[in-house]
Amino acid sequence: MSQRERIRKSARSESFRQPRALIYVVHEGELTEPQYLKGLERACRQNRVELKLAQVSGNPRYYVDKAIELKVKNQDEMDQFWCVFDQDDHSVKQLEEAKMLADLHGIHLVVSIPSLELWLYLHHKENPGMSSQSEMEKKLKRILPDYNKSVEFKDYQSGYRDAVKRSAKMLASAESENDYWRNPTTRIHLLCESIRGDCNW
Repeated sequence: MSQRERIRKSARSESFRQPRALIYVVHEGELTEPQYLKGLERACRQNRVELKLAQVSGNPRYYVDKAIELKVKNQDEMDQFWCVFDQDDHSVKQLEEAKMLADLHGIHLVVSIPSLELWLYLHHKENPGMSSQSEMEKKLKRILPDYNKSVEFKDYQSGYRDAVKRSAKMLASAESENDYWRNPTTRIHLLCESIRGDCNW
């Protein structure tokens, strides 16, 4: 075996042995969240990140409790555990309680305010301003008239980097004023970037 062949074989073996990071996501949406996140995972063709989704319904505390259950059963040093849900009619008190519990157990909390439609909107336009959930959906439908909760990631991929920048800018502004639950904000770009990893598109 030549030196070049030994190097190639060694590189393949090292790549094969490298463990995959598992990202567990507890989410509320039946269509939008899983379709977008799994589409992102497929687009990245990562062999070192695997996404595992669990759809549940309930209040903010319930989402975090479910993520804690997953962490107890599946914990590994490379694993990440996330909760993803919309603000909906949940009170700030409920959100604060969920955040405290999530922080205590190392769970990443993503609350889209007012809803995940904000994140989809940011693929196309800048900060839409304060909106209710129904208003946010209407604003998105002005851009995407056929939007009905079902999404194809390929339809958003070209605007992904812009969405990350816009979302991060909005979040930084809110955090600079200690306004954790500002309308509008979302932290879902943090989860998406964890899934994307070193994908270079």
